[in-house]
Amino acid sequence: MLREPFGELPADAKVFVSLAPTRRLVSPEEWKSLRAWVEAGGTFVYAVPRRVRTQYIETELKLRWETGPRPAPLLETDAFDDSLRELLERQSEPRDPTGADAAPWLPGGPLAGVRTLRVAADDGLETAVGPAKALAGVDQTAFVLGLPLGQGEIVVLAGSDLAENRRLALGDNLRFWLNLAARGRLYFDEHHHTEEERAGRGFFAALGPTMLQLLLCAGLLALTVGRRLGVPRPLRASRRRSQAEYLEQLAHLYGRAGIDGELCGELYRSLRLALFERLGISASLDDLEVARRLRARAGVPEGRYLQLVRRARAAEQAGATPNELALLSRDFALFERELGCA
Repeated sequence: MLREPFGELPADAKVFVSLAPTRRLVSPEEWKSLRAWVEAGGTFVYAVPRRVRTQYIETELKLRWETGPRPAPLLETDAFDDSLRELLERQSEPRDPTGADAAPWLPGGPLAGVRTLRVAADDGLETAVGPAKALAGVDQTAFVLGLPLGQGEIVVLAGSDLAENRRLALGDNLRFWLNLAARGRLYFDEHHHTEEERAGRGFFAALGPTMLQLLLCAGLLALTVGRRLGVPRPLRASRRRSQAEYLEQLAHLYGRAGIDGELCGELYRSLRLALFERLGISASLDDLEVARRLRARAGVPEGRYLQLVRRARAAEQAGATPNELALLSRDFALFERELGCA
């Protein structure tokens, strides 16, 4: 087993195997040293990890995944127990329901004496590197690639299927590894299967987050219950405004808004509502009928009410000045007070 980076392989190494490394990334410097070792006559076997982060080696070899076979359903009946019993009776050898048989396309070399390889029923590989050759595959999908490089060779596997315990005794997988071991001393990469050591894992680094949370809680507590620094400022004395000042400001506000005519109409509607509440004169009656009922119930001449109404409507339509609104408001207020509606 090789537990160091690829910087310098042992002198007696003839075959080097890296099975789906995922814990560490292979650096460009490691690949450069490994490539020089292969060109000098070594054999590098690389199993591409499936569906994880891409290694630098895969980029250099221009590898791409190609859609391959998929496993068929193990049982096609609802009688699970009976079917499983029959399956075990017919086949006592270990089964691989999720695998597929890869046939050697170019016998010889690492595939000498190999009739079939048991691989996973999954995607295969293809490469854009010119000298590369497909050595074995399923149907039209390659699972083993060979790339001559100088005096050595790179063998690329689609996943680590050939080295898995459940498939090592199936097909001629073991013969494949014996052919490689016959070339000389064989090393397996273990360095890239271990986690990278992270800096700053000491005692203070472990307690850092906890101490930060405690300091934050202490700061929030001091902010909520603690006293502010400095002498408290005296409250600003508020001066009450007189009623005349308030009315003056309100008059300026209405004057800028330009709604004096609308306010004249509101005087009329307010009077009709007061007549309904105090004297029971419906607001749906016309003004002539209202004038008659006012004369009958309160002794108010009809002309006085009608004249007041005409003034309000004319002011609403033509627009009233602030002075006209003030006079009209005074007359409506006097009229309502005489009727006892104020």
